[in-house]
Amino acid sequence: DLSVVRSKRQHVRRDQRERGSARLAYALAATGHVEEARTIVDDILRSAPSDLLPSFALAIAYAGLGDANAAFEWLEGAYVQRDAFLHSIKATAAFDGLHADPRWAALLWRMGLSA
Repeated sequence: DLSVVRSKRQHVRRDQRERGSARLAYALAATGHVEEARTIVDDILRSAPSDLLPSFALAIAYAGLGDANAAFEWLEGAYVQRDAFLHSIKATAAFDGLHADPRWAALLWRMGLSA
């Protein structure tokens, strides 16, 4: 049915927009534009339905903001949701600041990856 196709297309566009916005928030935070980054993250959280929030991308944004607790909360959400982007977790430079945290090794272990 055409309405289902339209709905799926809108979902994909929204998902791409939210992921892109979260990555922009990371870039802004990493370059010292923390308030602007927080505004973008707040906008994502406010505008997207909770079941459509991009967990992995929000973890990146919070890592950029230096909020390890929030980054790990969103990584846990990505793990539970089996987010397709988790395959790149070890190669994602945004998470370099999380490697010393015991939660990092625990998460990788649960995923079957070495720390």
